[in-house]
Amino acid sequence: MDIEGIDVAVVYGTRGRQILCHDDLAPDYAAALARAYNSWAHDYCSQDRQRLKFAAQIAMHDIPSAVTEAHRCVTELGAVAIIGTPNPVNGQHLHDEACEPLWDELERLDIPIGFHPTGTTALRDDAGQRYVGHANFHPIAHAIRNPVELMGAMASVTSGGVLERHPKLRCAFLEGTAGWLYWWLWRLDDQWEKFGRGCERHIAMLPSEYFKRQCYIALDVDEEPAVDVVKKIGAEYFVVSTDYPHSDGAFPEAMQQFLNLPLNDEERRKILWDNCARLYAIETPAMPLTQPQKTVSAAE
Repeated sequence: MDIEGIDVAVVYGTRGRQILCHDDLAPDYAAALARAYNSWAHDYCSQDRQRLKFAAQIAMHDIPSAVTEAHRCVTELGAVAIIGTPNPVNGQHLHDEACEPLWDELERLDIPIGFHPTGTTALRDDAGQRYVGHANFHPIAHAIRNPVELMGAMASVTSGGVLERHPKLRCAFLEGTAGWLYWWLWRLDDQWEKFGRGCERHIAMLPSEYFKRQCYIALDVDEEPAVDVVKKIGAEYFVVSTDYPHSDGAFPEAMQQFLNLPLNDEERRKILWDNCARLYAIETPAMPLTQPQKTVSAAE
């Protein structure tokens, strides 16, 4: 963090994600795995609680247990976000009725949910699974999985009515790039206008309007195609991730790569600090903790 010039990191744990990405986990076992990770993450961040924050794992195998764990992590451990699984778990989608108690609780806690895919998943409903066992499967599956799973999650919370029913819920879509966002919001609006009338659940606005009211998305530090999207819809919806310490991350040059993108100073400030601080409700330090730039990063 010192090398990159990062003041505050919100940590999203990769291994903690992957062990929960199995449909056939017993619900009480899945909940225990989430609790164990979160207790460990709380201890890890005790090294410097001003600079290290954590997003808490929940197991979607049993929603009442997920609600209990979210409450514990926020009220007792100081978690600044809940990690959301974008894929369906055991066929359960985010806008299904069974998930409503979770959205109720996150709204009460005033805590965001950050939907975060993982590069390896054993969930049966996974966009990359169809390529496993075939030639060159890893780059194909990895290219498809993260953005496609986030597209599905975004559709569920917007077109599926989650944000209509929960106007104070904040959502972030992380580590799936952002260059597709403008087109996907257009597509969701287009399909709702053509087919939404008569659906089971009414939404009062277009899907893109719910996104702009309540959502954020992470761009990659070297994602030049995302610059055009920032210019089109505004920088206030974007955050940034270092992807540290993954092999495809850019450490120790992640922040420098971001600064090389053709964005102006105001756009950089919003993406590097303002939006992240608003998403996670993090107060601005009285003085910078590092040099040269002030950053909040969602790091794994």
